[in-house]
Amino acid sequence: MTLMIALAAIGIVAIFAIGLTVSILLLSQKRSQNQTEELALKLSTQLNKDNWTGNMNNLVGFSRELVYSSRQDLDNITSKHPRLKPLAIQLLEESRQAALLVNEERRNLILAELKELKKSIEKQASSTASANSSISLPLVNTEKPAVVSVDAGYLEGVPSNVYLSEGIPELKEFDIQAKYAKASSKVFDAGISARLPAPDDDLEFPLASLPAPAKGTIAPARLAANNVFRKIITVMPNTEANLAKCNQLPSAVQIESAVVVSSPAAKDAAKGAIKLKVTSAAPGATLTLP
Repeated sequence: MTLMIALAAIGIVAIFAIGLTVSILLLSQKRSQNQTEELALKLSTQLNKDNWTGNMNNLVGFSRELVYSSRQDLDNITSKHPRLKPLAIQLLEESRQAALLVNEERRNLILAELKELKKSIEKQASSTASANSSISLPLVNTEKPAVVSVDAGYLEGVPSNVYLSEGIPELKEFDIQAKYAKASSKVFDAGISARLPAPDDDLEFPLASLPAPAKGTIAPARLAANNVFRKIITVMPNTEANLAKCNQLPSAVQIESAVVVSSPAAKDAAKGAIKLKVTSAAPGATLTLP
């Protein structure tokens, strides 16, 4: 009888220990999930800080329209007012140079945003390393959650915030026929280089993925499903040399983090890791213009 009571007591203690271990693992996973989500939202917000990406998209669209209309003006003046042709040529060349300048500044913005992401990640890693956030019990230890990798990219299916040229019907028709936008849409698709008809097709007009305002409402930074994320570049780890090669403005981040779990009671102090992946999108474009 005494043996049975002892065995029952041991069984109860074992069940309690297993339950406690599982609870600790779930708590660690939830804590790591929350911290990873907070970081992802913070990083994605930086991608459109002060509407930088939205304004740059609009600048690309405006410079594109300027080149197209300047080409139209040159063609009209050549046939109707030949004496003004030198002036029209000058205005066209200035519009083309402006498009090149906008594209150069767009690339500078890409590099600045990626460097800012990297700086924030390093700051977070330093903060995590100095924080005492591990949980230790006789049966299980969970260490501090750590960021393993960070990718910058965009969400599949999200267009740009740049509206089609309602004031230039010929350009709008060209853009739809060139499949830069859907006929039912008012905005350009994202991830495209909306080249103009020849002879201005040597210029690039890349447009980033970013939601336009919907009935005056701006999309906030938000978590998204991992399977709709499309990577442009890996920001972490060790990608400093590659950042300058990126030619597309990102509008979303995907973070992978891990919590190391060990059991001192097990032989050879067995270890494992709880891995998490979180995706967050940048806020949408505002109604302000540069």
